[in-house]
Amino acid sequence: MSHEIRTPMNGVIGMLNLLRGTRLSSEQQYQVEIAQSSAESLLSLLNDILDFSKIEAGRLELEQLDFNLYETIGDAADAMALRAQEKGLELILDLSGLTQAWVKGDPGRLRQIVTNLVGNAIKFTEQGEVLIECGLQTVKTGVTLTVAVSDTGIGIPAEKQASLFETFRQLDASTTRKYGGTGLGLAIVKQLCELMGGEVRVENEVGCGSRFTATVQLQLSQLPQPELPGVDLQGWSILFVDDNATNRRVWGDRLTTWGAQVVLAADSASALAADRDRQVQGLPQYDLILADAGLPALAQLALGPPLILMVALGWQLQTRELASHVYLIKPLTAAKVAQAFGQLEQGDRASIPRSSPAIALPQPAVIPRLTLPAQTRLLLVEDNRVNQLVARGLLQQLGLTVDVASTGREALHILAQAAPGDPYELILMDCLMPELDGYEATRQIRAGAAGDRYRQTPIIAMTANAMAGDRDQCLAAGMSDYLAKPIDPQALTALLIAWLGSPATSPVSQPPEPDAQEAAAPVFDLDTLLARFSGYEDLAVETCQFVVADLPLQLQILSDLATAGDLEKLACQVHGIKGMAANICAEALRAEAWVLEQAANAGDLKQVRDRFPALATECERLAAAITAWRSP
Repeated sequence: MSHEIRTPMNGVIGMLNLLRGTRLSSEQQYQVEIAQSSAESLLSLLNDILDFSKIEAGRLELEQLDFNLYETIGDAADAMALRAQEKGLELILDLSGLTQAWVKGDPGRLRQIVTNLVGNAIKFTEQGEVLIECGLQTVKTGVTLTVAVSDTGIGIPAEKQASLFETFRQLDASTTRKYGGTGLGLAIVKQLCELMGGEVRVENEVGCGSRFTATVQLQLSQLPQPELPGVDLQGWSILFVDDNATNRRVWGDRLTTWGAQVVLAADSASALAADRDRQVQGLPQYDLILADAGLPALAQLALGPPLILMVALGWQLQTRELASHVYLIKPLTAAKVAQAFGQLEQGDRASIPRSSPAIALPQPAVIPRLTLPAQTRLLLVEDNRVNQLVARGLLQQLGLTVDVASTGREALHILAQAAPGDPYELILMDCLMPELDGYEATRQIRAGAAGDRYRQTPIIAMTANAMAGDRDQCLAAGMSDYLAKPIDPQALTALLIAWLGSPATSPVSQPPEPDAQEAAAPVFDLDTLLARFSGYEDLAVETCQFVVADLPLQLQILSDLATAGDLEKLACQVHGIKGMAANICAEALRAEAWVLEQAANAGDLKQVRDRFPALATECERLAAAITAWRSP
């Protein structure tokens, strides 16, 4: 059922993604966005049902990955911001209780817990706010993370709380009719919390809102802990203007903790009065004003000290006077505010720059074009016609030439018949197809059935299956990587860059001698990386995060292959690591991978085993360097 339902959903969401990239009127754009939102909601319901079935069957496997708590929870909150904004709700994020950034656990399931709790709060709140508060406590086995989500919604009667976490249960039939949903969200949260060694509980007062508190157990990360995001504001005087009392409290406390003298105001009139009082007392003007962009009469504040506007997603500029100021997108996080202040501290405070937004307002998604030779060809192996159109359209938007095979057997024929001087550089392979499925087709390609030149060609699995172990099954068949359907254009782009890169990033055919190269090879060349991505930093970040997250698995596969003495597969595997390292300017790792690849191709198992610790060390150095970049 997973495959049969997700396949048409891939077609719906994929075609809507393509449609959004065409020229549309504002009304058509709005209609497409509503259709896409509805399709994604349906997919979310499907995923809930699949997740619950996996939990019931005991097949839900938790990952153990190093991840950044600030980024994971902040990303989850950002993803829910538009839903809150559409209902006129204030979404507030308070991460002041997090005492460290890097932990070890399952970031995907943690994000699912946060998303379900916040989505539930937004659904049952008609006006007011939703507050997310997080705390971290050290215990003998690691750390305990607490996530509390409070709202000002309808509340839950005491007699209904006992059944709240049961499957397919809502408060009553009228709740289902009015608010929708399956009644699975909280049941999944409960079981995920318990699987992660914690619990979830609720407390509330009917008519005054609810507070759900979830706890999970996480492990300590071995990665170096970065300095927590913040700003040294000693000596600064700041006026914070927001009509939401909770936001004033949370950020008044945070700015004070950072050393600032903070004055809070609930509206523009109060802010102007506070500014006049300051002048009467003979005090200098505020060094900075942070103000909610939705408040009236802000143009008068813009004539005074430097102004940072806090804006909601989808906010539209109402007055020309505010056009040149710095913007911060809600919900605020310490990292966002720190980034803004970092720009403002350039030079003297009297000449604080206002022309460059610290965080740009949302713009329509643009799929970057890859810099590849004109003759670069890809083979798409997919039996479903709609999926063919979606994937082919996305790849063509990326500027790539694509041929299509409908079965694994047809793919083998096309590869074998390709002109010697015009080979396919990468294969996108559906897993479930008639005649010859993607797993067997991949095994035959690796065995040379399509010709020796394709034995090491990158093969990216595409599958609508959502059950645990699918990625491992794809890699075991010889595939290079895994892309889940519905296809995310950004994820697809990141994979293509990781495996193909650009002409400048492709590994040179004759690398320098290892000893000479290692002496000068940088661990991580950030300047070259950003230049390579033409300043598209978000895509550079996504690619680096993908590589770092994938390296532990790649190392484990290499270790298993070395233990088994399978040098042919090992050479193919380390070749992929070399390509990924080159694409993100990790030259030290690329050099070490090249040495290991040469040893494997030469059949020198002893050298492979001797050099493996050095490769693992370079992976750790790269992960630390990228962590330091992303956590200033």
